[in-house]
Amino acid sequence: MLTITQGYKPEYVDRIHELETACFSRVYRQQGFGKLLMDEAEASLQKVGVRKMRLEVQVDNPAQVLYFKLGYRVTGVKNNYYSNGTTGVSMVKPLKRRSF
Repeated sequence: MLTITQGYKPEYVDRIHELETACFSRVYRQQGFGKLLMDEAEASLQKVGVRKMRLEVQVDNPAQVLYFKLGYRVTGVKNNYYSNGTTGVSMVKPLKRRSF
C-alpha cells in the first residue's frame, strides 16, 4: 500500500509532499518493488512541480536503508512519535526539477 498526501497547501512556493504509508508483505520485500514504487511516485510528483518529499520512519525500520540509497536524509528525530512509543526519524529528499 502507498499513500501520498500533500504536506502543504499548493499555493506555497516550496511544495512538499509527504509519504504517509508504504508497506509490503514479507514475500515482496527485498525484491526492488519499494525502489520501483518510490521512483515512480517521485517522478509523478516532479511532473506536477513538487520540490521535496518528506517521510517519517520508525527508528528500527530496515526500510531506512532504501531511503538513504534513494537520497533521503535525516532531518530530525521524534521521540515517542508512534502510538507504540517508538521513536520516529524524519527524512527529506529534494526532488530535481524535470523538464518534459
